[in-house]
Amino acid sequence: MAGRETAPTGVKRGNSNMSSTSLCVLIPALATLMTPVLAADEPVLTVSGTTWISYDFAGKSWPWWSGGALLALDGTRFGPHPFVSVFDKDGKTIFSAPFELVDGSLQSIYSLARGSDGIVVLGGNAFFSDNAKSVEHFIAWIAPERKEQHIFRTSFIPDEITVGADGAIWTQAWDDTKAIDSDHSVIRRLDRSGTLLGAFVPKSSLTKYIKPGDTIERSHLVSSRDRIGWYSINNREYIEFSLNGSQISRYPAADLKDFTFTGVGLCDDGGLFVSASRERGPKEYPWQVFALNRESRTWKSVAIHESPHRRNWGMILACHGSALVTTTSGPGELTWFMSTTSDANRVSTSAPR
Repeated sequence: MAGRETAPTGVKRGNSNMSSTSLCVLIPALATLMTPVLAADEPVLTVSGTTWISYDFAGKSWPWWSGGALLALDGTRFGPHPFVSVFDKDGKTIFSAPFELVDGSLQSIYSLARGSDGIVVLGGNAFFSDNAKSVEHFIAWIAPERKEQHIFRTSFIPDEITVGADGAIWTQAWDDTKAIDSDHSVIRRLDRSGTLLGAFVPKSSLTKYIKPGDTIERSHLVSSRDRIGWYSINNREYIEFSLNGSQISRYPAADLKDFTFTGVGLCDDGGLFVSASRERGPKEYPWQVFALNRESRTWKSVAIHESPHRRNWGMILACHGSALVTTTSGPGELTWFMSTTSDANRVSTSAPR
């Protein structure tokens, strides 16, 4: 997300005897879950597994869940020598490498994402050797075996990135000029050479971001097996696209009232979920999850079954298949949830395979 927070210093971690870069995953076998009879528009979330992370996130950026893996920066988003680590759902380290520019000096990383084929994509800015006095923006990707790296500069700030199931790179495209261009599109689709494949959501179609100085912060790109979604908090809208860029629909964002948005996930079965918390609220108001009802175009509160206790804070990182990947104690602990509704043809009761 734009302006991702730094992880808290009090992150709950696993066995202290484990190495600082290893993960210990505990995904318990679950007995059949007794689900109460619910109305068709009343989904329920049930815990299907827990992953404990011993990696030290203190003072570092929040990790990203993307392309079926957890992506972490060894340090903050700012600095000349970021180190990228990627862990699969079972805790195995599947990528670990520094990111370096051979023709410039890196200033910061905006966002990380991963493709289904294992490429790691970064968006950031840097001082390039041929224009060392001005910061420029770029998108880069690294092959999973680390033998291939591509970097292409952009005229916009790529502060949100995701990779479609077809391999195309999607990014927010906010220009940092003060000029108003109502035809400027804020979402771009690119191939891996940096060639523009499509531009979507012109400023003129939005209710915000149309005045000089407006920024596109507080927005999130999400992806699933067959679509891409752009969830804009400031613009209070969610826009969904097919993989080729055709707009599927636009929905209002969730009305969170007294709660604060913490995360969003788009699942392969079409479920769209938003999490929200009261950071200093009373215990009788724990974290909340809302699901989009596509037919009524409204958001419904989701019942959360946690054991043994409901946490007061929670955050959706993303979806993995049809499972929600969340954290309720900081990035050192991941909790997996499956959603069930009374009109579902199947009931999922285990962590994804």
